[in-house]
Amino acid sequence: MEACVQSLLALAPGIEIVVVDQGNEPLSAAWKDGLGSEISIVRPATNSGYGPGCNTGAAGSAREFLLFLNNDVILVENSVNELVSALDEATHAVAAPLLVDEAGRALPSVHRLPSPWRVLMENISIGRLFPFMRALEGNDSVRQPGPRRYEPEAVLGAAFLVRRTAFEEIGGFDEGYFHYVEEDDLFRRLRDRKGRIVFVPAARIVHLGSGASQSISLEMRDQWKVDGFLRYAEKHHGKPGRRRTYRAVLLGAQLRLLLARLSRSEAATRRRERFRHLVQYLGSIEH
Repeated sequence: MEACVQSLLALAPGIEIVVVDQGNEPLSAAWKDGLGSEISIVRPATNSGYGPGCNTGAAGSAREFLLFLNNDVILVENSVNELVSALDEATHAVAAPLLVDEAGRALPSVHRLPSPWRVLMENISIGRLFPFMRALEGNDSVRQPGPRRYEPEAVLGAAFLVRRTAFEEIGGFDEGYFHYVEEDDLFRRLRDRKGRIVFVPAARIVHLGSGASQSISLEMRDQWKVDGFLRYAEKHHGKPGRRRTYRAVLLGAQLRLLLARLSRSEAATRRRERFRHLVQYLGSIEH
């Protein structure tokens, strides 16, 4: 978190910085004092999830653009300027950067909006065997863009710039999601109102990865993902879409559990426990 805020202070002077602290151990006053007076810290009474946290941070802002960042990202010089310029030059609702690792290597930065079919392809991984067939791509395992700007369906929620008016017109993040898929829902609702997204590879932001959830077990994260996909499917594809998505996720979990049983390695043992837990969780929810 501190590295993220320091990069904002150094590379985006004049920006209004709001830190939404939803951690179990609140940030210390010394942490803020060491960074200066340009930031404010908001501490909700409870950790209600990523989307509600973003809504809380955006509340009351009068700025033209809102920059949403995970706590595990670090700005690169001119990254914010490139995003702002992209929105200034066109009528897009969202501008998103190229995410890179600490060595500057490109990371997955765009994906497709989930549908029952894409969730199925993601879970049975057929597309990896036939990478030239776009129809077999999942929602996440998609080919990443080249060095030019283009309009993707969705981008990773780790970092993106959105017009405040567009964000407010759709009511911000749907607070019914806890963690995972909430950004896809946001982008879907923006697109439904003709709000386009532009991917800006000249804007680079370092994504350290998993900083927001590294202390959470894989089993719990799997449950959050399932909950998010099912909520999205019913909201945007109706109850039949929810049923198809449920079956797709269940089939994927069962296949992974079966494959894990073919090996006796320690890693396979961990996978068996993970996917056994996921199959059990899916059996416990309404479908």
